[in-house]
Amino acid sequence: MGDSEIPNKQEKKIQFWQDLWHDSIKNFLKRSFGLELLTPHVLIDNIILEIEDDSLQNQKNKQFFYRTINQFLDKDEIIRSHFKNDFILLRRIFNSERNGYILSICQSIQSKFRNGKYFDGSLEKISSLLLSSSPIDGTFLHDLNYYSQSIIVELLLKSYTLGEIKKFPGYILSQVESLDDGRFYTHFPHKTDINEYKDSKGQILWKSFGKNLTLELESLDLAKRIKALENYYYEKKGEAYYIFVIEGLRGNQVIKIGDVIFYSPNKKRFITEGEDYVKEYEVLQPHETKEKYMQAAAKVKFLTYESSLSEAVNKIENCIDLVYSFFGIKTKIKVLQEEYIVVKNSKYYGSSFHTSREDKVMKFHDSLDIDFNTNIFSGLKKYSKILDMDTKATKKIRNTLHWIRKGDSAKNDDDKLVFYWIALENLFTNKPEIKKDILGDRNASKFDLIKAILGANQLTKYVYEYGWDLFHYYRNVEDQFFGQSKFPETLLKKANLKTTDKKMYLKKFIKYLPELRKHEQNPYLIGKIDSLISFYKGSKNTLKTLEKKKISLEDDITMIYRFRNLIVHSATFDKTLLPYYAWKIRIYSKNLIRQIIWNFGEDQEIDQLLTKIFLKKDKYFERLKNEMIVFPEDLK
Repeated sequence: MGDSEIPNKQEKKIQFWQDLWHDSIKNFLKRSFGLELLTPHVLIDNIILEIEDDSLQNQKNKQFFYRTINQFLDKDEIIRSHFKNDFILLRRIFNSERNGYILSICQSIQSKFRNGKYFDGSLEKISSLLLSSSPIDGTFLHDLNYYSQSIIVELLLKSYTLGEIKKFPGYILSQVESLDDGRFYTHFPHKTDINEYKDSKGQILWKSFGKNLTLELESLDLAKRIKALENYYYEKKGEAYYIFVIEGLRGNQVIKIGDVIFYSPNKKRFITEGEDYVKEYEVLQPHETKEKYMQAAAKVKFLTYESSLSEAVNKIENCIDLVYSFFGIKTKIKVLQEEYIVVKNSKYYGSSFHTSREDKVMKFHDSLDIDFNTNIFSGLKKYSKILDMDTKATKKIRNTLHWIRKGDSAKNDDDKLVFYWIALENLFTNKPEIKKDILGDRNASKFDLIKAILGANQLTKYVYEYGWDLFHYYRNVEDQFFGQSKFPETLLKKANLKTTDKKMYLKKFIKYLPELRKHEQNPYLIGKIDSLISFYKGSKNTLKTLEKKKISLEDDITMIYRFRNLIVHSATFDKTLLPYYAWKIRIYSKNLIRQIIWNFGEDQEIDQLLTKIFLKKDKYFERLKNEMIVFPEDLK
């Protein structure tokens, strides 16, 4: 390979990595597949929690943990190179009753994780993959995907949000930008401190700052830019206050409850430094002369505006819960989140102002548009029998719909997850007959039954979504692209990417993937095309992919159930990943109830409908074992 080819290959790899990183997060946010949350760090945290909360008494959880320890020892290079002895020792004694010793080992491993040893190892692995001359092949794709996801979860555990993390690869590759007014900025997490470039009057010397900022970024090679991801991971949290208006509380007092101070700006101020006009930013109701609500300042460990916002709101909500327990409340007390300021070191640090979703105009704008969704809405009338009939099955369905709605309406993730789980549990019984039919074990638990049915329902949907994801990507590109398409017009029509038909068929798209591949130049999209071609051949590769997805789904459901138990039993635990598991159970529960409604017959019981879902999965797997090509349109 010539020297000129190496930078070109690195550029392709970097672009591939950015696409993969972005796609993993986008897919998770959209349909809850793509990003795996169960990493070695998450595993160790949960083993510690299980020992402290339940002394490892739950045998199903213990088996799950043991299997996952083995899994990471087998496939994770960072575990094998940096944590091998610890994990081997943990595996050796895990099935003993030496819980104190197991806890001690796990706490030692956890300390190394929290100090960044696993993050550093994963980042070094990513850098090695991107900077090497190795080909972009299946091994490269697997390793880059695995360790990128490990890094993403490590950043989640640091309290960054997925929306923020999605932008990080673009940020570390960004340049210095100059504005028309002479200012300079960059998204790169740089070390050039703007406070060192001020004159005696405190004015920023933009020219000098811009020059040195540019010099810093120009000195970075690709390896240093990749390594700059660690700047986010090792960012130190500082103390800050989030200040909101609290509707439903009035008074001219200053009352401190834990890390929250309820106060009137007439009595106390948090912004005590800076220009007078800046200090007035703290008055969040400047146009109200008499009837002003109290404000609340929540002290948090500040990382970013978005990541620390939920911590601040949760602290205030907890205080409001306490207030409710002592008073009869006529007017609802709530945090007005659409407007807040952040104060650090007694100085104004930033603010957020947007129109409330409760605003009359916004509520109308956000309303469900029946004209736009006429077909779906009109189609609901055929399910009216579920609302009219008074059978055991219809009552269960209506009750489940009620709890799903409560989950959608809940403010915090604890309530969301519990409500969605209640909705699920409501559909299942403890009857030995269905456990025998589905699991082959009359004595299995209701949780095992839920896990089996949810997994079966999601797997058959995954068969659809796996292909439709790329189809819709290309379809959207073609709809938005006004220039010359990369694909010939005839191919677009054959592959269903350009059609006037209301009904689209995945089979047509899959059939012409080899032709589409010939015209595709993006290495990441070529990789996705190859994966789809392999998957829809209906052979060993399909079964292998689905078996991996089945394990992943069951692990998700196990983790969701663990969160449910921790919440219900008021355990103290790290809630960093809770929003993402609440999102997963929302999708799983809604998919299941929709499938039950679609399949519902007047003479059927819920157990029959659940069995039908499981049977559909088994039929599909059986066809694959016989190496039959199966497309979603063929599923009956």
